[in-house]
Amino acid sequence: MEPCSICDGEMERKKMEVIKKVGEKVVVVKDVPAWVCSSAEKDISQ
Repeated sequence: MEPCSICDGEMERKKMEVIKKVGEKVVVVKDVPAWVCSSAEKDISQ
């Protein structure tokens, strides 16, 4: 796995919760696989 593009930190595999607004409703999707930087705490969702 390549390092984080923001801080060169180590990326780790985690499950995320994604929240999106669709029209007038809010949709929550749980357990979305993502790569998350252990330093910057930014995710790269798949």
